[in-house]
Amino acid sequence: MQACGLFQLFQEGAVVSMVNPFNPYYPAEAAFFANRRREQEWFRRGLLPSLRPESAGPWNAAILGPWGIGKSSLVRRLRELARETEVPPGVVVVGCTTGYGSLLGFTRSLIGSMKEEMLSLAGWSEAVRTELERWSVQIQLPGVALRRGQRQAPEEAANVAELLRSTLRRYWEQILEPAGKTLLFVLDDADLLQVMDPNALMILRAVFQDLHMYRARYGLVITGPSNLFGEVREVAEPVTRFFEHLPLREFDLDDTTDAVRHPLQQVHAPIRVSDEAVGWVWEQSHGHPYFVAFIMRDVVDEAMKQKWDRIDIEHLQKCWPYVSAHLETEKFLAEWTYATPAERQILQALATGKHIGEGKSALMSRLVRKNLIYRIERGQYAIYHPLFAEFVRNQAE
Repeated sequence: MQACGLFQLFQEGAVVSMVNPFNPYYPAEAAFFANRRREQEWFRRGLLPSLRPESAGPWNAAILGPWGIGKSSLVRRLRELARETEVPPGVVVVGCTTGYGSLLGFTRSLIGSMKEEMLSLAGWSEAVRTELERWSVQIQLPGVALRRGQRQAPEEAANVAELLRSTLRRYWEQILEPAGKTLLFVLDDADLLQVMDPNALMILRAVFQDLHMYRARYGLVITGPSNLFGEVREVAEPVTRFFEHLPLREFDLDDTTDAVRHPLQQVHAPIRVSDEAVGWVWEQSHGHPYFVAFIMRDVVDEAMKQKWDRIDIEHLQKCWPYVSAHLETEKFLAEWTYATPAERQILQALATGKHIGEGKSALMSRLVRKNLIYRIERGQYAIYHPLFAEFVRNQAE
């Protein structure tokens, strides 16, 4: 194959500064984001307008899906969509982690992030900005006290729900509402809050429900695995109804086409990907966003090295042994090691279609929590991706 087009561009230095736009390890940058048109339209027409003062009240959403399906990327896109509105709301994005130590520690961080986001909003008068900077939250167990500068406000109840409710209400009534501003809270990986406190989702629902009575325009978006509400459904059905559910699926062929070509266009890459090659990437990745990005990252690296101006199926097949080996060393070996010997037996049984037997529910639940398998329906499970299933089968040989 002649590589004249790209070769000359390289020779002339036209693509010396070109960067590989594919990175499977982080959420997609706004410029490289593609797909999820239905969810983006719902944000534009439903969620964001619901934050306006004249609306019937904020809408809340739960973005649900398995690991690597693009939940955090969609959250980033939501922030950009909010900035494009006529009166942009503040968007407080907080990644949930057990590193906060407790739900109280997380709440303190959330309030701090809220204050920083409010300070970043345009249009504040100097007096209001000074007032904002003077506000601080001080938490002393077992009591909770809210302070403004050096003056102590009346002591609040010593629990997370009251701290969050009273603080958000105070910010709303004294600062946000008079200025005509609103806030959207986005809690990424909210399932980790449930690890710290099994009542976390119920507390959030109760707080934001109460704030609605005061016409506080706070929206709430959470992300989590597909089974996020499974453990609380029987005892807290109102929690599941509080959120509009936005389940994310694997990309179809059209979505994969966008995910492959759009990032290259954004960096003005002189590399064209044929329709047949896009279809091949889709088949290998099964439309999983992480694997689409992983495959394309390695293939584009090779294209830049070999000065290809076009990627066809033969190029992908040539690269595949390296990509496959890279997946094993970068991801699959770590996941295999993460599983216990007993769990590996379950994985091998699922990968080879063997009968698992009775009394394995605890092992299955642990593998689900480790994101190595998922439940199809009661009593039926599958390995999270066919590429990992192939790797597992090879370990049995």
